[in-house]
Parts: sequence; C-alpha cells; structure tokens
Amino acid sequence: MRNKKIIVNKLGGVIMGSAKLLALAKVEIVRQMSKHCQPIVVVSALQGVTDDLVAILNKLDRLVNSGIVDSSKTQFIINKFIECLRKKHSALVEQLIVAKENNELVKHRIIQILKKLRQDLETVTVRGALPELQDRVLSFGEKLASIIFSIYLTDNKINVESLTSEEIGIITNENHLDAEIDYTLAKSNIIQKLKKCTGIPVITGFTGITISKKTTTLGRGGSDATACFIGAALSAKKIILWKDVPGVLSADPNIFPNAKTLKSINYMEAEKSGKVIFDKAVQYLKISKVPTEVTYIRDAKIKTQIDEQTKTELGAMQSKSKIPVAILGATGMVGQRLISLLANHPLFEVAVVAASVNSAGKTYREAVLNKWTISSTIPDKVKDIIVMEVNRDKEKIARVAKIAFSALDMDKNLIKRLEIEYASLGVAVISNNSAHRWTKDIPMIIPEVNSSHTKLIDIQRRQRKWKTGLIAVKPNCSIQSYVPVLEALKKFMPTRVIITTLQAISGAGKTFKSWPEMHDNIIPFIGGEEEKSEQEPMKIWGKIVKDKLRLATLPKISATCIRVSISNGHMAAVSVKFKKNPTKQDIINSIINFKNPIRKFNLPSAPKNFIEYIEKNDRPQPKLDRDNQKGMGITVGRIREDSILDWKFIVLSHNTLRGAAGGAVLMAELLVHEGYII
Repeated sequence: MRNKKIIVNKLGGVIMGSAKLLALAKVEIVRQMSKHCQPIVVVSALQGVTDDLVAILNKLDRLVNSGIVDSSKTQFIINKFIECLRKKHSALVEQLIVAKENNELVKHRIIQILKKLRQDLETVTVRGALPELQDRVLSFGEKLASIIFSIYLTDNKINVESLTSEEIGIITNENHLDAEIDYTLAKSNIIQKLKKCTGIPVITGFTGITISKKTTTLGRGGSDATACFIGAALSAKKIILWKDVPGVLSADPNIFPNAKTLKSINYMEAEKSGKVIFDKAVQYLKISKVPTEVTYIRDAKIKTQIDEQTKTELGAMQSKSKIPVAILGATGMVGQRLISLLANHPLFEVAVVAASVNSAGKTYREAVLNKWTISSTIPDKVKDIIVMEVNRDKEKIARVAKIAFSALDMDKNLIKRLEIEYASLGVAVISNNSAHRWTKDIPMIIPEVNSSHTKLIDIQRRQRKWKTGLIAVKPNCSIQSYVPVLEALKKFMPTRVIITTLQAISGAGKTFKSWPEMHDNIIPFIGGEEEKSEQEPMKIWGKIVKDKLRLATLPKISATCIRVSISNGHMAAVSVKFKKNPTKQDIINSIINFKNPIRKFNLPSAPKNFIEYIEKNDRPQPKLDRDNQKGMGITVGRIREDSILDWKFIVLSHNTLRGAAGGAVLMAELLVHEGYII
C-alpha cells in the first residue's frame, strides 16, 4: 500500500442494513479504485444489532441474578435470538449476493459466527454478563456485517480481505465497554498487517484486543474511532465517514427544519457536533491531520470537511440548535447536578446561571468555590459564566433562555411568584421545588407514570394567556422509588400501602462535610416529608376530567420518613394490600414487563430499563444500585409475603438524579418531544 493513496471508508449501521445503500457504497469503492487509490473499509454492525445484543445480555443477566436459572428457558431465549439474527442477516444476503456459490458461502459463514455467539451467550447464563463477556458478545455485530460486505464485494469481482480489529492488532487497554486504543502498539501492528494485503481490507469497527488477547469494545462512536485511528496510523490520503445524513448540519433538524449542511468545521467544532461524529474519533484526527469528510451516501457531493484550521458558524450553531436553558438556584446541590447533567446534553445548553444576590456578579466557578459537591469537575462551558440574580435579572434571563430549571431554595411564596413571572415572560419553567405542586393547573409529572398530564399545560396556557411559557413540576424525591413500582402493579388494584423511607442526606442538600452530625446517626423525622409521600401520589395517579385534575383516592398510603447516614439514594420498605392478590411471580413479571410509555420516544435521559428486579436478598443497596441506568432507574428487591397485608418489598432510587435533577431534565425532554417547548 502506498500511504498517499489510501482512502479509509467507514460505513455506518444504517448503510450496512440497507442493500440499496450498500450498492451505493460499492460504487464509491470502485470509483476510488479507478483513480488508483487503495480503499480500506471499516464497517459497523447492521442498524439495531448492537442494541439487540445489549438487550439479550441484559435479559440473560437478569435471569442469572434472579438466582433461578431454568436451562430450558435460557436455551429457548438464546435459540430464538440466534434465529432472529440469522434471518435478519440472511435477508440482506438474499438482496445483495447473486452468485449461488457466494450466497451459500456467506450464509455458511454467518452460521459459523452465530455458533460462537451462542457459546458466549451460554457462558453468560453461567457466569453472568461480566464486562469481558459483554465485549465478546457485542463484537459479533461487526463480524457478521464484515463477512456480508466482504463477500458482496467478492460477488462483484473485487478482491477483498476480511479482517477483524483483533486480527490486525488494534491493541487497547483493559477498560471493557469503553476501551482506549494504545496508539503506538496498534499503529505498529496495523502497518505490518495491512501492508501485506493484496485486496481491499474490510475491517470490523468498534472492537479491539488487549495484550492478553481479550476482546474489547470502544464505546459510543467506536467504529468512527476505528476508522479515524486506521487513517491516522497509515497517514491516509483521506478518511470518509459515510452517513445516511447530509454531513454535519448547521442546527438540529428536529428543532430547526431549515438546517443546512456545513461545508467545513474544525476539530473542536467536530467534537461539539453531537451524534454525527464522536469525540473519541476526533482525537485521532488531531494527531494525524488526515483530511476527513462526513459524506452523504445518497449524494457524495454533499459533505462536511473536517480539518484543523476551518472557522465556521458551528459555535453559533450550537447555541441555536440546542435549546438555551437557565438554571435558577445554580449554586445549590440540585443546581450543581443540573449543571453537570447538561454539560454535553444533545438538546439543551446552559446559557444562564442564576442565584441569589450573594452570588450574582461572580463567575460560576467563584460562586461555588469550596461548595461544589459533584464528583466530576465544573464543566468548562459553564465555569466562567457570570451569575445573574434570579429576581432582578429575570427579564434579561427570559430574553436568552427558553427553559428555566428551577432549583430555588427560598421562601415558597417567593418561589411561586418568581416561577409565574418567568412563565409570563415566555419561559418554560421546570421546577424541582414543591411550591407549585398543588397548583391546580400545573402538572406534577413522573414521565414514565403520568406523561398524559402534560395536557394540563394546554389548560394552563389557555387560562393564564401564556403562549410559550409554562410551569411543570417534579414530585418529591421520596415517592419516586415506590410510585413507579405500584404503577407496574396497578392491575392488581393496590388498596393500602405502608411505607418507611430511608432517605439520604443529599435530599436535605447536605454532604457529610457540611452535616458532620449525620455521621453514625439516624433522624426519625423529616419535616413535611410524610405528608408529601402520602398525598403527592394521588395527584400523580389523578385523571383529567373536564379541564380539571381529579385526584386519585386509592391506594391509601401511610408513610414514615427517616433520614439516614447515606450520601445518595432513597430506599423504601413497602407493604401492600391488593384487591386482587397476585402471586410472587405475578409481581416479578409485572415489574420486568412494565410497559414504559415513553421508551418509544428515545429521550436522551430515559433509562432503557426503567424498573429492574434483583432476586438477591441483600439487594438493592445504595452503594451498589443507586447509579443503575445512570441514576435514572428504579431497583426492586426482597419481594416476599406480608403477614398483615399481602406483599412487601424494598425499592431504591437515586434522589438527586431520578428524584431531582435527572427527572427534571427528562421531563423537559418529554415536553420538547410533545411540542410544548420549541
């Protein structure tokens, strides 16, 4: 291979799953060859296959963790999954490969690969989904795709060598599921391996291998990273990231339909560009300076060039394409958590931080000096923003921000007034505060439970004559572990519930440093918490009737709320009486099969598995389980019969993520999806 003529082509999952788009890719490969260039192809798995592999891993892992592994059941699940994969890939083969000999060859190779996948899935049923096993399983999507495209090119009289990332020696560290390539070792390996190739290398993206020969995966955007690394290592003439989107757009087309393709962007802007190219890939472009294009597979003339020097409007594009938000009460614990969560959010960008007069005029970094409680550092984009004053500067804030996340800690009547004033100025207020939870036309929402209550916003706007402004609130953090589980069990008609919550100190806005008295201590009272825990679910489960919300009357809830010596995570011990008494398996099945009504929306902060059941008697535990699904999942365990009511169980949620900041961001995403925020 002569390096100056090498062109690295990366084909994404949408392309790999479409016979029509693969035919266009083949045409481009032939065109490059006609110009005496040496193409290299890096492939992703077919669209949806990696997600399917993740899903089967999670399913089998849950069965293992339940402690009840039925070999016939797991074999049925594995058989069904393998057959679905075979059919999906074979269907593509039928559309692509004409010659009978090649058609049969690729189908035979698919079966061989699936046999190895089956063996790894069977190992999961014994050992659980260990990270090392997960990487092995996840690598099969690219292996299947590579074989299909390789033999498709062979079918078209093109000389090909099908190679895996492991075979060409892309060495990584041992950080399974998000590995980093060892640039020096891997570069040396692929130079030696690929210079011997006589045909076009078709290489699996997304994967690598450790020094100890263990398969790894590179995380989000892993195939882009593979392609950019290979292009950098070989000093290629060009890297082309083929996509089924028209390059990098000037704005998010879901928000701005008139977004246009940018002709060029620089590396820093590429890192900000979102899902089109991921920052892990860009790091290799910075090293090599190889000319790189994000090119539209349906029309190769439509592309975005990525290079070192280009200055474009992408910086301005980010503020336009992402919805600008303000954080009110930005210096408190929930405000800090919001800042952290929104640092790289695909829809929202922090444009304003606001707090009390004590912090106003300082940079955000100065305002939270010695008060920053989040484990990650203050995001660079926010640390030098000047803090505004929430009351005095509200008109300035409203001119900049479309959304205000309210994490205010002040007099409730003042909060009520401020939130109404912001909404009157056209701002969508998403409140973590309790001030408006019982205002009749303001919805209190757990998105997975009562997303239909967004209809109250129409009533709210009509009655208050607001056009773009709105107020929507989150319920108390204490209820967000048990209300979703009771929702999953509602077909059994819960009538009475006794709850004891064990609530972390962060729920009081404290850390052990600021509240040393909580070390080795429990406080059996939290002011107002028991009333909230008993009453707020009735609004969550209410029904909108004739422009009014009619509160639910059942189940009756009795709550005891206790502050415990835990940093994060609210746990609840729940006992329930049902009108239709279920079996234990009925309860487990209802939890596992809970139909999350917003999952189909693919909201960025929504957990894939909203409620997770763990069979082990010593789970859930805050330290082990509060970060489930990035802190947005609910964990259930210890389901057993109750000697006074019917059944009892333990539930756990992360109080500052699911219960506060994360839940607020998810609600805002839902309101964008529903068209209430544009």
